[in-house]
Amino acid sequence: MKKIILLILIITASCAVNKTKKMNNIISTKELKNTRAFFNGLGKIYKPDDKVQLVQNIISGIVCYTFTPSGINNNRVMLYAHGGSFALGGIESHKAMMTHLVKTTQTKIIFVEYGLAPENPFPKGVNDFLEVYEELVSKNENKKIFVGGDSAGCGIILSSIGKLQSDKIRMPNGVILISPWLNLYCNSKSYLSNKENDPILKKEELVRYANLYKGNSDLKNVSPSNLVFSSFPPNLVAVGKSEVLLDDSKDFNEKVKKVQSKSFLMEFENVTHVWPLTDINSKSTKSLFTEISNFLDNETY
Repeated sequence: MKKIILLILIITASCAVNKTKKMNNIISTKELKNTRAFFNGLGKIYKPDDKVQLVQNIISGIVCYTFTPSGINNNRVMLYAHGGSFALGGIESHKAMMTHLVKTTQTKIIFVEYGLAPENPFPKGVNDFLEVYEELVSKNENKKIFVGGDSAGCGIILSSIGKLQSDKIRMPNGVILISPWLNLYCNSKSYLSNKENDPILKKEELVRYANLYKGNSDLKNVSPSNLVFSSFPPNLVAVGKSEVLLDDSKDFNEKVKKVQSKSFLMEFENVTHVWPLTDINSKSTKSLFTEISNFLDNETY
């Protein structure tokens, strides 16, 4: 079973289907369609928690899914941006993981189906997330509002916070990032140091998806790693020590803790990229979800 899951991971998670041919910056329509189907298959590795209520709704014209646990903390709500290299993923890939995160944290989560590249290149995904966030803020003045995401979804979140900062709009009360992909230049040192340790992500493939996402925009305006923050909400970042994206988390933590003392970086041993997506029962997943729950509690009261 473990071998099967690993095979699915290698084929699907933010990767191109055909690894044998020479990489370039072009992803065919057929390849993208197949990769999306494979990636959505991650959502079938384990079952969702059937005690969590799931409702589809439209917020500011954007399709969203609201997950509500049976025991809920009504003082807060979280907006979530899924990963998938800005071009993959959605409710099919992340439904199961979301139900277990919701149950553990006793937090209502609104899952945003933001526009995916290449049909919707930057800044469409960011604008979609911001549209939902701003409506959420306007209707929940007395609640603590958190934002969370994984992988490329973390890039959507950081770009959104950069816009909130420039537009002087209320910041979220806390930020949660799981295996964040923030440097779209893909030139962090961990791409080399963890090249043989990361079974999921490869630099050449991420470069292709970064180009797909940026469209006609200049990468310097697209990569969240270029953002400068004069302030930032309390935040929790979790990453695997063997990930090629390890330095994305470390570099972000080093930068943001200069303006926010409550910046926490958790590095996990023996985990793969966004490990809760594929192994919900592992000690590492349970530990992470507990830490997320504690973080939310600390920033709610």
